Amino acid sequence: SQARRGIAPARCASEVDGKGGEKKVVLGFGSVCVDYLAQVAHFPAPDEKMRTETMQMQGGGNVGNALTGACKLGLRARLMSKIGNDGVGQSIVEELRAAGVETPFLIVQEGAPSPFTYVIVDREGASRTCIHTPGPPLMPEELDPKTIESVLEGVALVYFDGRLTEAALELMKAAKRKKIPTLVEAERLRPNLEELLEQADYVFTSAQFPIQWTGEEVLGEALLATAARLPEAKFILSTLGSKGSVMLDRPDDLSWSTSSIAKLKKKARELKVSMADVVAAALPDMPSTPIHKLLSEMMENRGTVDAVYSSETAQSLVGADSIGQKDTKVALGTAPSTSSFFKLEVREPTASRLQRRKDAARGEATANADAGSEGSYSSDKEKRGRWDLQAGDWVCGRLIYCPAAELPVDAVVDTTGAGDAFMASVLYGLVSGLEYEKMMALGSVVAAIKCGGLGARSALPSKEDVHHRLLQ
Repeated sequence: SQARRGIAPARCASEVDGKGGEKKVVLGFGSVCVDYLAQVAHFPAPDEKMRTETMQMQGGGNVGNALTGACKLGLRARLMSKIGNDGVGQSIVEELRAAGVETPFLIVQEGAPSPFTYVIVDREGASRTCIHTPGPPLMPEELDPKTIESVLEGVALVYFDGRLTEAALELMKAAKRKKIPTLVEAERLRPNLEELLEQADYVFTSAQFPIQWTGEEVLGEALLATAARLPEAKFILSTLGSKGSVMLDRPDDLSWSTSSIAKLKKKARELKVSMADVVAAALPDMPSTPIHKLLSEMMENRGTVDAVYSSETAQSLVGADSIGQKDTKVALGTAPSTSSFFKLEVREPTASRLQRRKDAARGEATANADAGSEGSYSSDKEKRGRWDLQAGDWVCGRLIYCPAAELPVDAVVDTTGAGDAFMASVLYGLVSGLEYEKMMALGSVVAAIKCGGLGARSALPSKEDVHHRLLQ
């Protein structure tokens, strides 16, 4: 087995710093807002009237939540976003600054409303429903070269939350020129997100995004198809809610031959040989396995697949509990598990992939109040043929699966922002050089602790609240 780490050597949690003892900077680019959180006994039926049990106003937005969590874990966080010059915008800035997030590059537009979200928290169903009202768009021309140069100064990692994508592409180009690692979040289909993902060093997704984007029916095949589309991504990490998280990690010691099916096919054409000959020459001793079989057995903890293991580090995390709100114990009951590197095979494809992609694009456009523009949400375009995997195709990589942290049912208050809490741990893990298994375990624990409070930020843990074994 080989431990894989982030963009920096592993260090102690108290030493997540750069030269001269300064903390390393994570830059977050995306949307911030205010959340109006209404907790109710159960989700209201049509025409039903009911009272809130609790009502709060808190800061929200993926990038704002994640950077707040990263600050609490000991990172230095810088934000680039856009709000309006109103009371809502003022409260957004005040809360972020109080948390330690740097906001000098937050653009404020006169006469424009700031973004906000209504969140209905269903206590009985342990779920939340969000209705978002966006603020002013951030346009590419607002990011002049001087501003981009300044915002990237001293940055160790740039995190894009998948919003404000037109302007994000300009910042991505500058980060790539400076060779600053980039992490892109794909929560749902959005215009221009595809182009942003293709340039990312690391990719973080919701459970549904790979399925929507690729048209595959199950997560394993969707992860493979996503990896084939994103040959530059070092890993694709997907959160699965109460089922945990899974990463498809690419080897860093193999050449183009394992990066993507598209590159393999191109090489075979150049050499005028078969695909099988290219594979045999590049990976003579690497075993192959169907990804759906490997992933399902890892998630079920059956341990019957060859070369699936839990490292000593991963095993040491079991029972490493943290203290969350009201001294609630949060722990990993099962160790993260990792496969050896395989040629991960695709099983027989379905014929309805393309239609499912179109349906997903139409649904997201409608949910985004953008009906009729589903073409900009679609993943097909001119790349349709290159992106379709067939039975027997493969991507070289390994799977890492981490279960969700255990939390008593009666301790769950609100799941709003759990994914953002996980993202904060990924930012910490990449910058501080944690092993990937440990980074995912940290994400599981931090996300679980967050669920002990209302809203995305009220229960985010500090590094003192998290067991030291998870942080170093």
